[in-house]
Amino acid sequence: MSTERSKAARPDLGPYGRLAYAYAVAGVPTFPVCPQTKKPLVRQYAKRIPSTTTIETWAQRHPHASLGFATRRAGVVVLDADDAEALAYFREHAGPPVLRTLTPKGEHWWFTDPGRRRRGGNRPTDRAYDIKGAKSCDLVLLPGSVSANGVYTLADGGSRDVPGLFAERLRRLTPLTDDAYETLMGPGGLDPASRRFGQAPIAMDSVALLALDRVPEGHRNQAVFAYARRQCRQVRREVSDAAGLEVLLARVSHYNQMACDPPLDDAEVEKTAQSAWRWELANMIRLPANRAREIRKALIDHQGEARAVTLLLLLSQTSVPGEDLVLTPSRLVKQCLVPTWSQTHYRTAIDALVATGRLRITERARRGRGRTGTYRLASPLVSSLNITNLLARLDGNADAATLYAIVAEQWGAPSTAELSVRGMCAQRGGPFGTWDERRLRRARNRLEAADLLERRLQPRLGPRTPRAMFSVRSLDVPDVPKIIAIAPEENHRPLGLTVNCTVLSSPAPMRPVERPLDPAGWAKPDQSGPP
Repeated sequence: MSTERSKAARPDLGPYGRLAYAYAVAGVPTFPVCPQTKKPLVRQYAKRIPSTTTIETWAQRHPHASLGFATRRAGVVVLDADDAEALAYFREHAGPPVLRTLTPKGEHWWFTDPGRRRRGGNRPTDRAYDIKGAKSCDLVLLPGSVSANGVYTLADGGSRDVPGLFAERLRRLTPLTDDAYETLMGPGGLDPASRRFGQAPIAMDSVALLALDRVPEGHRNQAVFAYARRQCRQVRREVSDAAGLEVLLARVSHYNQMACDPPLDDAEVEKTAQSAWRWELANMIRLPANRAREIRKALIDHQGEARAVTLLLLLSQTSVPGEDLVLTPSRLVKQCLVPTWSQTHYRTAIDALVATGRLRITERARRGRGRTGTYRLASPLVSSLNITNLLARLDGNADAATLYAIVAEQWGAPSTAELSVRGMCAQRGGPFGTWDERRLRRARNRLEAADLLERRLQPRLGPRTPRAMFSVRSLDVPDVPKIIAIAPEENHRPLGLTVNCTVLSSPAPMRPVERPLDPAGWAKPDQSGPP
């Protein structure tokens, strides 16, 4: 079936009036272009995707315009050949494309560029062809357009639905190889950033400067400090905060030797690196992305349901993979699997895990004695925390256990961070986006009452000094502190932290579980005997 509207197929309308809506329905948004000058007739054509209503409005205003297409928005590279010699050159180096468009002078060969890294060029060599790149956001006319030189048509399209066939081929484009792109652009047509996309990017600590780039006296301290500040975030993503200063000092020393003329003294470089590192630890805004985030992702997937994540952790650590589990809420309450949980709590957690696919129903429950349903853990949640001991220490508080698990899994030891109750609740797409401040504050107070958080008071040195700091005790590894700063809730903005931290003593001894857990009791009972 054709994607064109029946009322739009009128002979008195131009290309845009006849085909714009059909291209939009097929998933190819277009914009009107002047047929004589090939200039867009609307603004911001490359920054937004117009809706069908907008396209219909444009079609009413510019029915005789041509169909324009932006290369950057779609991430494509188009080779525009104007004669037979250029086409032969394309066949030799680029290979046959999936999509070809016949132009009044030659052909358009379409290739994909997902990274939008290749820029275009007009006559990059002595041959008659142009390159429309995604990086430079060039304009290309689609089949059905009309220019001063002739009509644009789809190669091997026939009289069938041209917009639908064009969209189908556009989705199957193949990428243009690096060798072909370099050859077509010529020796002088490449910029340094586009010369080799297949190679790995140069590391941030690799410094290769020319003589004219060397920093003279009077500007060395400022340049070294600026480089150290840029490297602090990268270092915290790669190593822990305990070893970060040593790695940062090595990089800054290498930069000093390569960039400064003459280089600074080693003592001055070490002092500058330490100052930048202290500044980084005192003005942290977000966590580094080098830690495990499985529990965080699980809480987001379950829309902030802490009991579902807690039960998933418990089942992952205490059950055997592939084992059928009998998760009857009444039986779990009798076994005291999680202290203080009721049947409603278990039922809510199980339903949430089934809805997300973490638990798979292997046998549905039926009426009758002993005919209970069974489940199987489809996707376990791996964690280094002992969730059984954590729940026993928190008396089954799922909110506090989830909060501690996310912080402990995402951060190394020792490390520092800035966490704001108001900021964590304000992240609607984050793990605590569905929580309110009162609920998150209660979880924090519960951790403090269980001796997993310890409030550390310090004098107020300024508006950027935090009002309270919390030392997070490790649950499994003693004598390893993790410092986390809680931003003031009255004034949510980046705050400072002091770096000098004392080593905490071992955590308080755990309280024994009132009733021993029996994971084997979850297994499906023998059907031959009595239930």
